[in-house]
Amino acid sequence: MRCFSASPRASGVLPIARAIFEAAIRETGVAVEANLRAFDAGFGYGAAGPPPEVLPQDEVAAIPASAASPTAMLAAIARDFPAGSIKLVEEGVRRLIDYQDRAYAQLYLERLRRILAVDRSDGALTASVARNLALWMSYEDVIRVADLKTRPERFARVREEVGAKPDEPVHVTDIFKPGVDEVSALLPPGLGRRLRDWAERSGAHRRLQFSMRARSTSVTGFLRLWLLARLRPWRRRSFRFAEEQAAMAAWLAAIERVAPSAPDFAREIIECARLLKGYSDTHRHGRENYQRIFESLIRPRLERPIAAAAALRRAREAAFADPEGAALARELAAIAAAPAGPTSAAAE
Repeated sequence: MRCFSASPRASGVLPIARAIFEAAIRETGVAVEANLRAFDAGFGYGAAGPPPEVLPQDEVAAIPASAASPTAMLAAIARDFPAGSIKLVEEGVRRLIDYQDRAYAQLYLERLRRILAVDRSDGALTASVARNLALWMSYEDVIRVADLKTRPERFARVREEVGAKPDEPVHVTDIFKPGVDEVSALLPPGLGRRLRDWAERSGAHRRLQFSMRARSTSVTGFLRLWLLARLRPWRRRSFRFAEEQAAMAAWLAAIERVAPSAPDFAREIIECARLLKGYSDTHRHGRENYQRIFESLIRPRLERPIAAAAALRRAREAAFADPEGAALARELAAIAAAPAGPTSAAAE
């Protein structure tokens, strides 16, 4: 078992992140001192030490120490994957190199090869996993958002959209609403979990959300976003990264387990990843719904997937229809109260 903890680099990265969020609190001009005290209390709570339980190594896939060149990866895709999935896998590799690095894209390919090994559907399951896994592995966080907003092509696109002439200035103001989730996401796993748990118990999720405005066409605004984007190497050491990789590992293991005997159930498990999208509150609601579905309808049925696909489909559709979770709660209750179905996976 390996525990995730802060590395020496944390002493340089975390003060930068903290300073950015504190500046955003001051900019709002609303209850500044009270919000700064609450933020300091939560940050200090997280820094008090790791919780008793941390994520074990066997729940988080190991990241390759090195990776092949992009050209070699594309050649391997053409050689190893079914024709119907090649375009999706290639796009996934390009996306993840852009998002993180080549080693991260290599991990994506290794995960897909595990699915391909149990795929009995001429590559259809592999293609579906390729699409959903690429999106999940490139989840939105403040680092990604800042990176995209400071790219030259983004400013060129904005100028084109507003019809600005070459000599006309264009001012762009980006508005963010960071909160405790965004701060805890950047901390080392043990500290981030403590801060998030404190926020959930104390209700700080609702109190500590503030609007941050950054004029990305000004020097100071651009620099703030640029600094956030430069935290990309730190992402691997963050709480959010460890949490997402653990969830991905469980999702992939579930697909591997049922794909040979219950492909319909495997397809429904794959589609559940679509619940995990967006940023801030959107992501929190999706994550909560996904976890409820996984623990209620997926994990308990891995050994004997009894009529599992239809129930899982209904629960997923309920979660999409009502992100707040009320419809999902009703559907889970109805599924739990329904009479037991067929006694074999073949009955699906």
